[in-house]
Amino acid sequence: MGLRVVLFWLVLQTAGFGACADKNPDGAGHRGAAPVEAVSAPPAAGGESPAAASGQLLVKLRPGADGSRVAQLLSEAGLAVVREISPDLLLVETARGASPDDIIRQLKAHPEIQYAEPNTTRTLKVK
Repeated sequence: MGLRVVLFWLVLQTAGFGACADKNPDGAGHRGAAPVEAVSAPPAAGGESPAAASGQLLVKLRPGADGSRVAQLLSEAGLAVVREISPDLLLVETARGASPDDIIRQLKAHPEIQYAEPNTTRTLKVK
């Protein structure tokens, strides 16, 4: 989750929504910046979130996690590693038809896993 916050902050800074000297006199914000709201992606067919429909999960390993035990766990859960974001954060994909919620519960119960969550996307909507 920390990585997402940092990336979100970088996007806002790059877009000009960060703190800067040219604020409005009343301190209300950046001159000329349009109001922004975070909007979740719309539900996919069947009521699932797009992340659940895509079957991608972010899996954070605990410090000192045993790589061979993690690989075995992922294999048993029917997960394939799409990308290693960092040595302790993996983007994995579930088998077609698998329930992401069931897999998340299974992963969270394992001592090698710090957290598992759907790979979600947020969109900024400029008003």
